[in-house]
Parts: sequence; C-alpha cells; structure tokens
Amino acid sequence: MSVADVDEQRAARAAAVPGARATGDGQALIADPDFDAVVIASHDTTHADLAVAALRVMDDIRRLCGAAFPRAL
Repeated sequence: MSVADVDEQRAARAAAVPGARATGDGQALIADPDFDAVVIASHDTTHADLAVAALRVMDDIRRLCGAAFPRAL
C-alpha cells in the first residue's frame, strides 16, 4: 500500500501500516507499474487530473470501475 499527499507528513501518518510507503507525488505513484488499483480521494481541483492519469496507465482500472472508459483520454 502507498499513500500520496502533497503534505508528506500527512501521507506518512496515513501510511502508518507496516510495509506501506508515503510520497508527496501522486503522479509518480500512479505511474508505478507495481500497483493494481488506486483510490483517488483528492481535492476537486486535482481529482480529475489524477483520475485521467490513472486511467491512461492502468488498464485494469477500467475493469475495476465497471465502466466503459474510452482509451483515447
């Protein structure tokens, strides 16, 4: 499990699970090929950008969401 937050101290507190990691860079976290799923719980001003980035790199998210997302995002 990993947690990204622009406030790295808050990310570290949220990732207080053994083996979890924290980062201040949500885009880098989404681009990490080791992840199978992502939960985006960000502010409205960043949510769409992070969701589109996740959809671009994670084909399985399309199936996880159960929605027909276009490949040309």
